[in-house]
Amino acid sequence: MSAIPDPSKPRTWAFTSTEVREITGVSIMQINHWDRLGIAKPSLRPAGGTGSRRLYAPSDLAAVEIAHRLRATNISLDCLASAMRNLRTRWPNLAGIGSAVAVLVSPDGVCQQLAAGTDPAALLSEHRAAVILDLGGVIEDLRKRLALPRAAERPTPPGEPARRPQASAWGEEW
Repeated sequence: MSAIPDPSKPRTWAFTSTEVREITGVSIMQINHWDRLGIAKPSLRPAGGTGSRRLYAPSDLAAVEIAHRLRATNISLDCLASAMRNLRTRWPNLAGIGSAVAVLVSPDGVCQQLAAGTDPAALLSEHRAAVILDLGGVIEDLRKRLALPRAAERPTPPGEPARRPQASAWGEEW
């Protein structure tokens, strides 16, 4: 990754599971588990057996980040899976969500977009909890993190030895 993704070409960027972990902070085990459950699946290259390399598009990266934020609220995996299906139905390209989009996620995973000025309490019945997620804010935060150079791309501070790229068996940097 050496540049900011071009929104007009959303599939030009591909992220490995390791890059998704570096960007979102979600462990590779969790990313793989969410792939198996259908919560956040790689659309560019799905898992193809032991040792295969998944490739995630920007929209998949956004799905991982949204799922991570929702899971941090302690919602169940069933609710999370349902919420992610509902969000993808409404916004197939999660990476393209506008900055002023917020949703209310109910305990059964139903997602309802909040209009500006809506009182979320009016949408809830008595004794039901829900999560309000600023989707636009989540995506904007993700875009800002993608604009920052990764550790391998940052200049070496004076006095430190230059970083050497690690090579894999396939001759790629990782």
